[in-house]
Amino acid sequence: MEMNAQFDPPLSKSEAMGCALSAWNYHYRKRNFFTARSLVVPVDAFDKLGANGGDALFLLFRLQCAHWDRDQFNLSQGFAKQLGWTVKRLLRARDKLVKAGEIIRLTPGGRFVGDTPLFAWPTI
Repeated sequence: MEMNAQFDPPLSKSEAMGCALSAWNYHYRKRNFFTARSLVVPVDAFDKLGANGGDALFLLFRLQCAHWDRDQFNLSQGFAKQLGWTVKRLLRARDKLVKAGEIIRLTPGGRFVGDTPLFAWPTI
């Protein structure tokens, strides 16, 4: 409420409380990836992915930047092109993230053109 009082005009009390609760929820679920404009990955992600997890970690960073505000997200093979990667490289990195529990695959995709796999962030 102290920070809200500094705004001109300040948010209503209920709106400020809603923002605070939303921010706390992201923090509690360990989905608060942005701190002072920096991207943060928990140390256990490094431990799970190992020394050869470079592509997987980079993909995790990019997914967090693109989907930090969503519980679920699509990851198409077209994302490889955005990264300048081959599809095989993207799938290998994606599968490492799934195996490490950093993302959860909800649907397989591939039933028809445009049917991309659906993923989610893990919950506590």
